[in-house]
Amino acid sequence: MKCPNCGSEPYSPVESCTSCGHVEFKPLSLIKADGSTVLNQIRVEVGLNSSWASRPFGDERRYWNNDWQFKLIPVGTGWQIQSNDLADNKTILNGALLVGIVDLTDGDSLCIGNASATVRKCEMTVKITA
Repeated sequence: MKCPNCGSEPYSPVESCTSCGHVEFKPLSLIKADGSTVLNQIRVEVGLNSSWASRPFGDERRYWNNDWQFKLIPVGTGWQIQSNDLADNKTILNGALLVGIVDLTDGDSLCIGNASATVRKCEMTVKITA
């Protein structure tokens, strides 16, 4: 495969071009409402749970599932999120209950809570950058 930027070979869309540095895959970060980064430029699948949430969210970790609340999954050059439908508190994506696997875009909002009761905890914004 040729690099779409400089035309050199070989090229992989998930790694930077050895000639020009071009990369199509964009790492994902999660940003809290206060602007602090809670997950910085990941490139691999990760399932986030209450143990992970204890550092950035302190006592609000109690809203997270112990096994996994949601998974962030790299797919091609983008990202998807998968809900844990067995979690007591649900994952909310852009104000709606997250069910199954959904594509993520830069600027999406995530939180833990109850969509019908408008309970929102641990609010974060998805940042997908080059």
